[in-house]
Amino acid sequence: MRLNGERAAGVDLTFHIGFNDGGGDSFEVSVGNAVMHARMNRAVDPARAYVSCRRSDLVSLVFGMDALEDRLANETVKIERDDGSFATFLGLLDRFDLWFPIVTP
Repeated sequence: MRLNGERAAGVDLTFHIGFNDGGGDSFEVSVGNAVMHARMNRAVDPARAYVSCRRSDLVSLVFGMDALEDRLANETVKIERDDGSFATFLGLLDRFDLWFPIVTP
């Protein structure tokens, strides 16, 4: 995943994401000064948004294969205390083709 620095300029957000597909890993994700930080297994701030999903759901959202609204509607992604930070974060990510040619003639 790649944060678009120009779009992230002036954005300040923090949310927590927990994976419910085993392991119980969670991350605090923050964006400030056009830089993203992810800290593993930090205590959950009860005032922040908390996203719960499988890792594969996050991959689908990050790479633009699915819309957040669709994942929320079918409840594969759940957001507690939704303050819009997760949706904003997804909008700050660059989308690019994974299968680009490394060498071209």
